[in-house]
Amino acid sequence: MALALAVGGLVGLQTGPSYAAPITPAPTPVLTGEPKAGNNIFINAGEWPEGTALSYEWLLDGVKEPGASGPAWTLRQQDIDVAFQVAVTGSKQGFDDTRVVSAPVTILGEQQTLRPVPTVAGAPRYGDRLDATIGAWDIGTTQAIQWLRGGTPILGATAASYTATVADVDAALSVRVTSTRPGYSKVVRTSEPTAPVVPATMVAGSVTVTGAPRFGQSLSARPSGWPADAALAYQWLRRGTPVAGATASSYRLGLADLGAPLSVRVTASKPGFTVASAASAATAAVAPATFAAGKVRIVGKPKAGRTLRARASGLPAGTAVAYRWRVGSKVVGTKASLKLTRKMVGKRVVLQVTATKAGYRTLTLQTKAPTKTKK
Repeated sequence: MALALAVGGLVGLQTGPSYAAPITPAPTPVLTGEPKAGNNIFINAGEWPEGTALSYEWLLDGVKEPGASGPAWTLRQQDIDVAFQVAVTGSKQGFDDTRVVSAPVTILGEQQTLRPVPTVAGAPRYGDRLDATIGAWDIGTTQAIQWLRGGTPILGATAASYTATVADVDAALSVRVTSTRPGYSKVVRTSEPTAPVVPATMVAGSVTVTGAPRFGQSLSARPSGWPADAALAYQWLRRGTPVAGATASSYRLGLADLGAPLSVRVTASKPGFTVASAASAATAAVAPATFAAGKVRIVGKPKAGRTLRARASGLPAGTAVAYRWRVGSKVVGTKASLKLTRKMVGKRVVLQVTATKAGYRTLTLQTKAPTKTKK
């Protein structure tokens, strides 16, 4: 294949402050000859103005080749598949040095015959293995494999098989095969991309609730069967509806929970896996708390004209206490103390105390004066 190209650009080259014009015309150099290893390539620099001195640079992949400064050059085996150009610089007194460069041309070698397109087998899923089939190539050729993620090489992924990683999730994978042989042009073939890599499926565990469903008590979530390195998130539910802010592994029962069943939902996440969740069975309806050990006693002498006083103890802070003093079936007082009258002589005074507090069952205590009222 004969080569006669005249494509390139004009570049003004200044070696210092100058106000001189570039040389014109400055024709783009024409390379002649077949661009194949072992062949000679010649420069046709074109017609420059009379008195112009020309110098030459041969460029390989844009880099000047040391010692290559003549109008001809022999293409070498080691330069196969490299792009070469020539730069011609014209110098003339009174003008700026003017440099023009030819378009790049790839140095060819012998051509390989067999050029199969590789294929990829396997499920594109995190943690699964994909296998490349590179096909049959010419005898004497060597193939190098490179796996690609979204068309970009994956560092170190140069084997015939590849296991999808977390970084591959949502990206398409492909495999590129480069076939080489001394004296031959390389051949590069790339497979069709896979579908985007999907996360692996996380196997869901379970969760149970421990603790008494009673006001003021704490319930705890007990997960089991989840992957050891999965991150677990919790959400407590009241009658199946999320409780705002209740996202810890334990939950203290409050007033809003009275009469409602509670459950907890666990959501597990892990890089490369789908999100999985499971909910516990609901507890029984949350019951009120019970006062621990309240007591009440009457202080004072049961004698007409004296005052008896109620002394309640063992009740938690914030408890409201109501009093009922009775003589027989008649209520004679509702305060914390009672002044005895002559009408009460010979009768025994009975005190009933009712303790109430939000979240607690009502507690009723009763006691009697030690003796009947005296004169």
